[in-house]
Amino acid sequence: MRTTKMRLPTPTLAERTEYTMTTDNLKVVEFPVSHAQDIPAQLRALADEIESGDAGPVAQLAYVLDGVKDSIQVGLMGQSDSSGAEAYLLLAAGQKHILKDIA
Repeated sequence: MRTTKMRLPTPTLAERTEYTMTTDNLKVVEFPVSHAQDIPAQLRALADEIESGDAGPVAQLAYVLDGVKDSIQVGLMGQSDSSGAEAYLLLAAGQKHILKDIA
């Protein structure tokens, strides 16, 4: 079997940015954010929900801290045999959950 590489023409800026948007393909998604400026209070409220059982059974918690000047910290809380891999998979599952609500 023989394969041939084809070079496609590069679209112009106008061709790349042209998009028709209609109200038929829009969906409003509520994202649970309240008092987002007070992060410590939000964490305390989450801890209270976990301790009281209102959050349901919680085995792990993955987090991303977005600091100043491109400072990003990622972590995992809870029992884990491979924290890096489990944090990666848990964050990917969260991303999939968000995208499901958007699509």
